[in-house]
Amino acid sequence: MSFGIFSNGRAKASAASPADGTARWIRRAASHPLFPAVVICALVFTLIFFLWQIGVFQFFELQLYDRLLRSRPRSAAEASKVVIIGITEDDIQRAATYPIPDDVLCDALEKLTRAAPAAIVVDLYRDLPVVVKDLEGSRNLAAFWTAHPNILAIQRLGLDDTPPVRAPPFLQSYPDQVGFNDFSVDYKVDDTARRALLIMDDADRRHYGVAFLAAQLCLQPLGVELERDESNEQHFRLGKADLWPFEANDGPYVNADARGLQVLLDFRGPANFPTYSFTDVLSEKIPAEMLHGNVVLIGLMASSLKDHLITPLAKRFPGVLIHAHVVNQLLRQAVEAQRPIRFWKEWQEALWLFFWCATGTFIGLQMKSPLAFVLVILSGTGALFGAYWLAFAGDLWLPVVAPVLALTGAAVLGTSHQAYLEKNQRAVLMQLFSRHVSAEIATEIWRQREQFMDGHIPKAQDITATVVFTDLAGFSTKAETLRPDVLLAWLNEYMDVMSTLVEQHGGMVNKYMGDAIMAVFGVPIPRTNDSEISADAINAVTCALAMGQELDRLNSSWAGRGLPTTAMRIGIATGALIGGSIGGMKRLEYTVTGDTVVIAKRLESAQKESAELEKASLSCRILIAESTHAMLASRFKVREIGPMHLEGKHRSVGAYVVTGASGGQNS
Repeated sequence: MSFGIFSNGRAKASAASPADGTARWIRRAASHPLFPAVVICALVFTLIFFLWQIGVFQFFELQLYDRLLRSRPRSAAEASKVVIIGITEDDIQRAATYPIPDDVLCDALEKLTRAAPAAIVVDLYRDLPVVVKDLEGSRNLAAFWTAHPNILAIQRLGLDDTPPVRAPPFLQSYPDQVGFNDFSVDYKVDDTARRALLIMDDADRRHYGVAFLAAQLCLQPLGVELERDESNEQHFRLGKADLWPFEANDGPYVNADARGLQVLLDFRGPANFPTYSFTDVLSEKIPAEMLHGNVVLIGLMASSLKDHLITPLAKRFPGVLIHAHVVNQLLRQAVEAQRPIRFWKEWQEALWLFFWCATGTFIGLQMKSPLAFVLVILSGTGALFGAYWLAFAGDLWLPVVAPVLALTGAAVLGTSHQAYLEKNQRAVLMQLFSRHVSAEIATEIWRQREQFMDGHIPKAQDITATVVFTDLAGFSTKAETLRPDVLLAWLNEYMDVMSTLVEQHGGMVNKYMGDAIMAVFGVPIPRTNDSEISADAINAVTCALAMGQELDRLNSSWAGRGLPTTAMRIGIATGALIGGSIGGMKRLEYTVTGDTVVIAKRLESAQKESAELEKASLSCRILIAESTHAMLASRFKVREIGPMHLEGKHRSVGAYVVTGASGGQNS
């Protein structure tokens, strides 16, 4: 009669094909504790990185960037080198015409030049003369304009499918006085202007932005000239400002329009630039010191003229005000060496994303409590946004949307994996123990699952426990005299009563073997001290005595129903065991093995033909090993049998017959 064998060894590998070797390597890798973390991290990183590369997060990143820009402190208006002359609704009403006639514009320019500004930008299209009576005013405007190199005109290059607009015809021979006013607008995302286009090349020549030309004129008295890096034709230097070109995939951008030399606008100019109306110019109400040495921008401020764009600061932002921010930014960076907004390289951003994937994976695999999980995720997200804000305060724009999704996604996937693993572990534990232990023990097994389980199967453990074997006397003879259905019902009634007693006394029915039962007290949760081991031994013997009493009751019931009565033998031993599971995942069985199991089995079957059964009890003989007797603390009446030579054992084993419960000393 077998009673289970447990082994944690491995069979020797036979000769195998390369495919078998690969399969074994995959199985070993999959069984590594880090395998789930690696898979989760790789899956989340691949998915988020792919979505990042196709621009899914671009809109959200830009919206957060706009919020940060609006929250940044502005410089003082008094320190601004930029003055705006805005053509307002009142100016148009006063002139009673629009566009501003050439003679009126000439008069305004003449008044402005008296204060010796560094540059005057006329942000008005003048590709056609604007006359009221005759062309005399237009000729005067052309003569005055060409005589003053610091007066700049605009043209439109016609980017983004917009029609080009030529510069004033009289400036064809004065290209240094013409700059383009095209802006880099994120039309693919949200139609917002966030970048300044400074230089643009075409097949014929190089073009400069009008704000860029104005900033250069303002810097000339300081001896600052535009320098080109001979080793990198895309890199320019203007004073202390390094002008590196914007790249199509910088920051959160994906395949953005990166033509020409573009820089990201920081919008750190004053909240309100010094601004005067066109009428103020004609009336000479502007103090000369406000204009001297500064850049003067003349542009449209009247809302009816619709010369405005969407910017991070406002939905209706006048174009002349954007030029003012470009000039202000270039002057600050060239003179004060203020850093431009920078980006990480793409590989650095990928590492940043991977870090948050790994962090989320760690959180998901470690957090057991839902509340702790939520708190840690919120803390991680807060730390991420804190790093994002601190980096931006240092003029570094980090990705944040993709990392947040990577953090939460990996954490959720890790938690889901843990839930799935716990579900499988619970299923395995319930498969192994739910039918054999009490609900309290099953709950405790689950509570201690981390130290109890090795992946999907219980760990092999060195334990000290008490093993109980029971068997019926003369079962083979009874089996021959009863019909199979009657025999099975008779045996099931017996097994049900006995297994219930085992569970009630804190033991576990390890297996049924025909009419025999193997039960263990002290598994699967290892005992840690002698008092617990002693309690298991006492419970085992108490259970054995209860089995004898229940068998007497069953015999009375069976006799009354014309069924055969029976007697039983019980062997009990306490000692060291190895506990663990055997079988495959489709059929796992928890068992124990060791010398203690052998002793208990041999005690149960010892002296079957002797008179000890009648001496001990009418129906139940309980034979215990000396190791169990030492744990009982005189709690039971016993009679010493003396050393017994058990089958298969070289050494004799001290044995005792249990004759009753507590109430007397050993006999």
